[in-house]
Amino acid sequence: MSLTSELYVQACLAELAWQEGHTTSLNAMIAIALVQANRVRAGWEEGSWLAVIVQQKLRWSSWYPGYKEVHYSLQPDTRDPEFLALLSEIDAIYNGGIDHLTDGALWYAKPFLTDPIGWFQKVIVEQPGKHPRIAEIGGIVFYGGSLQP
Repeated sequence: MSLTSELYVQACLAELAWQEGHTTSLNAMIAIALVQANRVRAGWEEGSWLAVIVQQKLRWSSWYPGYKEVHYSLQPDTRDPEFLALLSEIDAIYNGGIDHLTDGALWYAKPFLTDPIGWFQKVIVEQPGKHPRIAEIGGIVFYGGSLQP
């Protein structure tokens, strides 16, 4: 079996979901992947999966700057049962699976890791009329809204 571009993108999606959610729960990791799918479907970054994943790491993350660099350098143990369970969900998410956890959320944050003076706090958290809080999964809060970066 050769590596295809679709499999590569799915691997990048799984890596991001694990990096941002592995300290919480499997459902949180799945929800993080679903938000990326919601963004792609909404036309963010011209519908490019890789661009959405990269921009999550570079611009849209709510984390403190130093924490981001450390966490994005971590890699999953590919034998870990929870990571394997995440992998089993990624294909369905990538291929248009229904968002059954976040109700179409486009933003998310771990409140205790959110930079209190950063853009996410000001633009997303402090504007509940534009970005309502719609779910909390594994300590990660998911927000709605239609703001496209």
